[in-house]
Formats: sequence, C-alpha cells, structure tokens
Amino acid sequence: MINFDPIGQSKADPVYLDFVYALVRQLEGFEAQVYADSVGIPTIGVGFNITDPTILGAVMDGMDLIQAGDTVYRTNITNHIANFTSVSQLQTDLDAEMAARETIL
Repeated sequence: MINFDPIGQSKADPVYLDFVYALVRQLEGFEAQVYADSVGIPTIGVGFNITDPTILGAVMDGMDLIQAGDTVYRTNITNHIANFTSVSQLQTDLDAEMAARETIL
C-alpha cells in the first residue's frame, strides 16, 4: 500500500488530491466504460464503485448530467445499476440511456 502523507499536507489540499488521483490513475489505469472490478462490482474510471449512491452521484455530476432535464436519465441510470445482472448488459443499458439523452440535447 502506498502511503503519501507529507508533514503539514492536508488531505483536503487540492494539490495532494490531484497527486493521489494522478498516481492511482497511472498505477491502475482509467476505464471510460463500466467494468467489473476484482469482485464483480460495476466500476468506472479509476475504480469508482458505481453501486454506491454517493459515488454514482459524483460520477453523474462529472459526466455533466446536471441539467434540469437530466433527472429522468439519472433515475434510469440508478435503476439500471441497482438491477444489473451482468456488467456487459449494464454497459449496453447505460449506452442506450446516454444515446437517448444525446438525441434531445
């Protein structure tokens, strides 16, 4: 385990957070598509567990799903994740949701 905690460096400091993110991204890679982590949990990015509502909300905010009409898409995406049976089917469902959104924008 990597432990980077320099003396006097706040863990809330943006420089520290950027360093940690860059390090994790370099070591673990980045996946723009949903994938199953080592225990089968739907994950995206640099290991963001999208079954966690708080993380999923932050991921959707980062995807710019914050416009007034995005409530329906956020709800649909949340429901797909809550009821997924396979990661590949989940990715197909999420792709369809985003394609439907793109036709409206």
